[in-house]
Amino acid sequence: MMLSEVAVVSSGFDQQPSGEFVLSLHVRHELAHAVATPSVELTLADDFDRPLVRKVFLPQQLGLPLALAAGDGVRIEHRLVLDEDVQPHVSGFRIELFYP
Repeated sequence: MMLSEVAVVSSGFDQQPSGEFVLSLHVRHELAHAVATPSVELTLADDFDRPLVRKVFLPQQLGLPLALAAGDGVRIEHRLVLDEDVQPHVSGFRIELFYP
């Protein structure tokens, strides 16, 4: 399975009034057969795009099935609480999909 067959359609990482952050992600593939659900790596970066935090999420940690049906996609919303020392320095994020 090549990861190029699965794509991030949209993503977001937004702070809520409660102080929590919400990672939102829409992952999709257009193949005519089922594919394994990839793991997600979230990297939070500072103003200079330097990594502050990296976190890997396996599909089951995000409540996702282990496989995506033919032509299927999933939408993810996952809440996170950041350490108070890190939170004020977060100004960007990157998402990488991968198969462990």
